[in-house]
Amino acid sequence: MQKRIFVISSAVAVFVIVFLIAFSAVCSISQFDVVYEAGSPQMIAASERIQQQLEEKYLRKNYLFFEEENIREVVAEEGGGYLEVTGIEKTFPNKISVSVKEKYEAYTFVLNDTYYVVGDRNIEIVGVGFNVPQVGDKFTVTEQYRSAYAALQTFIGKINDRGMRGNILRITYWQQAGYDPADWQSIAYFIVETTEGVQMQIFDPVRNAAEKADLVLDIYENPYVMSAGEGGEKVYLGDEGRMYGCILAYDYYDRFEGNFTDIIVSYDPEGAPTIVDTAEG
Repeated sequence: MQKRIFVISSAVAVFVIVFLIAFSAVCSISQFDVVYEAGSPQMIAASERIQQQLEEKYLRKNYLFFEEENIREVVAEEGGGYLEVTGIEKTFPNKISVSVKEKYEAYTFVLNDTYYVVGDRNIEIVGVGFNVPQVGDKFTVTEQYRSAYAALQTFIGKINDRGMRGNILRITYWQQAGYDPADWQSIAYFIVETTEGVQMQIFDPVRNAAEKADLVLDIYENPYVMSAGEGGEKVYLGDEGRMYGCILAYDYYDRFEGNFTDIIVSYDPEGAPTIVDTAEG
């Protein structure tokens, strides 16, 4: 009787061991899938290194006991604070998917020969009057540029929403002395310089800021010109259209009605905006 019990116990133990070995093999991590949203070459390379690090450290480790904090540590190490984990998904029995995103800063600006960084991903801003920030001070702009700064934030928000942050190099603002958005003869504009080469010129960016931003970015994403002749049609230029020329947006003022009636936006392959010396404003 004791011998039979011993045999049964041994068989059960062997079965359990075999089951655990088989289950462990099935539940060993066999795939890391890192999906990244990054615009800078440095962070794209860092995201690829994250994939390599995870595979080197944790491939074939036990899926069930794997801790998500391990992923966050690798991302923090490789991203240097410029990448954040936006999602971790474990797919039974052996796949782990990771989503990472580059952290973007607002912009940089130069004031009194000093280079300031605001946020984490740099778009150079020229022509907006910033107060000199001291350590611990709240970031501020001068009184006459507050409306322009609000329009700037609107535009940057739009490019962020479209994932175009890495396409913008510089935004130059100019306004004539005594600029008044309500006066149709008063002039101010943004000139936006892109990595591809095409530029955007937005007149009176304070007025209808969101609408103008959407219109110029629509053309930037899919540039076109109007065919010649009456009732011309859109002729799309493809990616090549982003390498030259100027996208222009301005408000149409009807002098008979005495108000602004429409926003005009167009792409000129031959055009290039003239940047006025911002010191004049």
